[in-house]
Amino acid sequence: MKKIILTTLAIALMSGAFAQENGQFSIGARFGGALGFNQTLSFGPWAGQNLMNTNVMYFSRESAGNFNFALFGNYTFNNRLALQAEFNFMIKQGYEIRIASPGMQTMWLDVDYSSMDIPILLQLNVLNSESRSRFGIQAGPLVSIPLGRLEVYDNRAEAYIDKFDITTSATFGATAGIFGRFPVGPGHIVTDLRFIFDFSSVEAEMGIFAPYSFPLPVMDRLSLIFTVGYQISF
Repeated sequence: MKKIILTTLAIALMSGAFAQENGQFSIGARFGGALGFNQTLSFGPWAGQNLMNTNVMYFSRESAGNFNFALFGNYTFNNRLALQAEFNFMIKQGYEIRIASPGMQTMWLDVDYSSMDIPILLQLNVLNSESRSRFGIQAGPLVSIPLGRLEVYDNRAEAYIDKFDITTSATFGATAGIFGRFPVGPGHIVTDLRFIFDFSSVEAEMGIFAPYSFPLPVMDRLSLIFTVGYQISF
């Protein structure tokens, strides 16, 4: 009889703990990095003829990494579904380019800017609903707001060529990936792996084709982001 009572009490307590997932709020932060496959800023024939009055004979673009910091809030509808909103700061995202011209040293430039992304994610947990851990898929739209100016840095000279005003107030895109949440201490360790991509380019007021200055598409974002953090529920 005693065993039956203890077993019943344990089941009741566990059921209550799992039921608390329904309607639960969580807040947290994550840190990590992103590998950017960002691109644009391609110098076509007209731009090549006007860039320092010479022809561009060789042009290459390489991926670059950047730092990522996110603050988020999460609302759990039930043990399967949750909704998460974030302030996701992408610090110095961009790419490297190399430009070669006849009779001149090859230019090696970093092109980057920072932004605050605001994604709204629907999360689907695929683990057993009785588990306190969570693992699943997530996806949703995002709006990205540029912060500061577009920076072009000359790696050979170790100096900025210029910082250009970004004319795009915001871009819209989407994100999708996987997430994990594992109980440790009073909260949970959270992990996040996702792709982000924008539907349109970021544009900046470029003055490199003097005396002309006009908005030019400078970045189409496509990044793979991995972050780790911690969250507290209440």
